[in-house]
Amino acid sequence: MKEKFISCDWGTSNFRIRLVDLTSLEVLKELVSNDGVKFLYKKFALKGKVDQHSFYLNFLKNKIELLNLNNGNYSIVCSGMASSSLGLKDLPYANFPFDFSGSSLKIETFKFSAQQNLHLISGIKNDHGMMRGEEVQAIGLEKYLEDIPSGTLVLPGTHSKHISFKNGSFTNLSNYMTGELFDVLSKDSILSSSVSNHTFDKKLKESFLEGVNAIKNRSLSSSLFNVRARQILQQKNKKKNSAYLSGLLIGDELKTFETKNNYIVLAAPKSLIAQYKLALKSMVEPKRIIILNPEILETALLTGHRKILNLYEH
Repeated sequence: MKEKFISCDWGTSNFRIRLVDLTSLEVLKELVSNDGVKFLYKKFALKGKVDQHSFYLNFLKNKIELLNLNNGNYSIVCSGMASSSLGLKDLPYANFPFDFSGSSLKIETFKFSAQQNLHLISGIKNDHGMMRGEEVQAIGLEKYLEDIPSGTLVLPGTHSKHISFKNGSFTNLSNYMTGELFDVLSKDSILSSSVSNHTFDKKLKESFLEGVNAIKNRSLSSSLFNVRARQILQQKNKKKNSAYLSGLLIGDELKTFETKNNYIVLAAPKSLIAQYKLALKSMVEPKRIIILNPEILETALLTGHRKILNLYEH
C-alpha cells in the first residue's frame, strides 16, 4: 500500500478531496468546493449525452488533477452522498448493526484509472432512518468508544444523528432535523421577525437554557409560538430569542436522554459544541456525558477512510 491516499467527502451541498498521509493522517493537500451532488446532478441532467457514472468520474478526475499530485496514483476512498441516486453510483444501504471495524459496511471497489482503485462507501439504515457519511465518522471514533459498554454517539448537524452502540457494534439510529428546522423557522415562518442571525456566545447562555428547560415537559409544537410571544409581549431582543429557539429545538432533540441511563458521547463541530454541551449538562448527570473535542470529529472521517482502505487493500 502506498504511503498516501485520497480522501473524498462528497455531500449534498459540498465537495472535499484531500491528499492524506496514511500513517499520520496529516492533510497534505486539499480542495473544497460547493459542487455537492445536488448541484452536479442538475448539471448532469442538462447534459444528457453522457451516462451519470461517467459524468461524475470525469468531474472527480478533473478535481484530483487540480491537486497536482505529479502522477501519484493514490487510492481513493469516497463517502457521503456520492453513493446515492444523485451521485457517482447508487449503492444500496447496509443494515444495522455494523461493527466498529467497518467490515460490515457495503463498499464497492472499482478501477478509477489503470493504477488507481476507488472505494465507494454506501450508507447505513434501519427501519426508520438512514445516513450516508456519518457511519465513516462513527467507525473513525472507535478508540473513544471501545471501552464504553453501551451508549449513544451524538453527531449534531443539519440532520443530527444519534447512533446507539454496545460491545463493539453500532446497533441503532435516530435522525433529528434540528438544524434544518432552525433554518426554516428562523427564515420562512412567522417566527422569522422575532429572531436574528447570531453567533452563539456566553451572553446568550441564559436565553438558550430557558428554551431547553421550557421544552422538557412540553411538546415542540406547543412551545414554538412562545418565541413570538416573548418578543412582542416581553420585549425580548432578537438575538436572545434566537438562542431561546435554538434551546427549544436542541432540548427537544436531547430530552429522551433524561429517561435513559447509558453514556452519551458528544462529537460536535465547533459551531454547535457549546449549545449541545449546555443542553446535555442541564438534562443528565455529568458522569454520563463524554465530550470529544471538535478536532477529533474532523480527524474521525480520515480515520474511518483509512480503516476502509486497510480492509480492502491488504
